[in-house]
Amino acid sequence: MNHETTPPPHLINFPSLPEYARGSAFKRTAFANSKRQEPLQKRGVFATKANADAKKTRLQRIRGTLPTGVNLDDNGNLTGTTYLIATPKFLEGGSPAFEGLEDLAFQDYFNRVENNALNGNLAEVAGQKITPQAQSDFFRLDYEFCDEDGSIFRSYDLDIPKEKQKQRNEAVTLALRAFSGSDAATTVLSAILHQSTPGAIARGLRNVDGFEMAHLRLISAMNTKVRKVYVVKEDGSREHIVNPLGLAGARFKLSKQENDFKLSIEWQMYYEAKLGQEEFLPLGENEIIGVHCQAEFVVHGDTAHTTVTTDDDKERNFMELTIPDGGIQATFSGRLKLD
Repeated sequence: MNHETTPPPHLINFPSLPEYARGSAFKRTAFANSKRQEPLQKRGVFATKANADAKKTRLQRIRGTLPTGVNLDDNGNLTGTTYLIATPKFLEGGSPAFEGLEDLAFQDYFNRVENNALNGNLAEVAGQKITPQAQSDFFRLDYEFCDEDGSIFRSYDLDIPKEKQKQRNEAVTLALRAFSGSDAATTVLSAILHQSTPGAIARGLRNVDGFEMAHLRLISAMNTKVRKVYVVKEDGSREHIVNPLGLAGARFKLSKQENDFKLSIEWQMYYEAKLGQEEFLPLGENEIIGVHCQAEFVVHGDTAHTTVTTDDDKERNFMELTIPDGGIQATFSGRLKLD
């Protein structure tokens, strides 16, 4: 069978190209195709570089909002610990808590604030004078008083329902009186054993330039009632944070250091960006970051046990508090969304 194929009529009389000419034609076609591809390749390179430059600029801007000691890697992972030494500089739109108390050593800040509280109107619980802030918190916070004889009082071990606030307040106040050893010291210690103490630290986070991190919104059980929130880990997995207590989850541990009182507070906080401030803390939907805090204070015993009669015949108690080096620290975790 003849398998020859007759060429189409329009090619029957068309002269064939020599071999070398056909090779040159192929080369010219390949060259033309490559030239057409070059602009596309260049646009791809330029787009990649532009994206990289934009991400670099974004990283630099976010890093400028973070505290000293906290790192943000190129993948958006937050790590590192910052040590809080002084209150932040006031930033318009931020918390009024530090207005007039800017850039003040935290030791001086707490001494000033707590002594103002001790000079104000005091509440009376179980025959003891305590600050109104303590009266608001004694029934619900986690306290542990560790005495020199090894005995430990734990408020969470009380066999009194939290709904019975008066009875719980009385039980914690009497336990503090037994631990402190005097009415005066009970009053003085009550000035710092409340939620406003970790609250000042939560608001006291400052960026590398010393300004308040006013773009942060503290997460609590109240603002997560109708949604689930997650912290993204370094491997990209998401940890569901169940019942984030915020400041309400602070654990107060009081012990004795010779004649002085040592207070340690530990709590876990979570943050997201305030509405309109997401560029400074970019996160995925319902994603948050974690900040674990620890604080240590020494309340001087001699001053705490002393009651002073003022010129107008009023009895007053004073707090003399110090913070050891590195006594207040916050460790960051979580992953930002940079894409």
